[in-house]
Parts: sequence; C-alpha cells; structure tokens
Amino acid sequence: MSSHDSVDRFREYVGGLIDPGEVTFEVNWDPAIHVSLVDDFQDPAPRNYMIVLPDPPGGDWAFSAFITGMGHEYPHDDKMSADFTFKISGAPVFTEGS
Repeated sequence: MSSHDSVDRFREYVGGLIDPGEVTFEVNWDPAIHVSLVDDFQDPAPRNYMIVLPDPPGGDWAFSAFITGMGHEYPHDDKMSADFTFKISGAPVFTEGS
C-alpha cells in the first residue's frame, strides 16, 4: 500500500489474500465411476477432495474446491478420457508420505 509519504517515492506493497489456484487432471473416462464428478460439476458448492500421491514421495493433498471445467475425448482408436479442473477454495493441506 503506497502513499505520498513512501520512502524514495517507491511503491510499497502489503501481502494480501493468497489465491490457492487450480488443479487439473485427466482420468480414463468411465461414466459409471465418474458420475459423481459430473454431479459436482453441475453444483456450484465446494466439495472436499483428496489427491493421493504415489510413493515416492507419497503423501496426499486435501482441499476444498468446485469444478470449473470438464472436457471429454472419445477417440476412435484409443481410450475415452476426461479432464477436470478444480478451483481451490481455502488453504490446501499437504500430508507427507512415510
């Protein structure tokens, strides 16, 4: 935050709110398994999610988010896939693996 009293006329900044950002991932699309993500996409209320990381390094990342994007691919000669983009709301929690 700057004023006309700032030293040497340089702007001064104050830390503010942190934007936790977004996370996007791709799944091998199976409508029977991923129907809950489609339901979440249609509901603007944030939900709790967790990404479990493989060992090493392991651990998990828990966060509240709402789904802002969903895209599907249905190639003729490959697997069906879907991309989901989550807008994180609040502070994510990372738990280190063992």
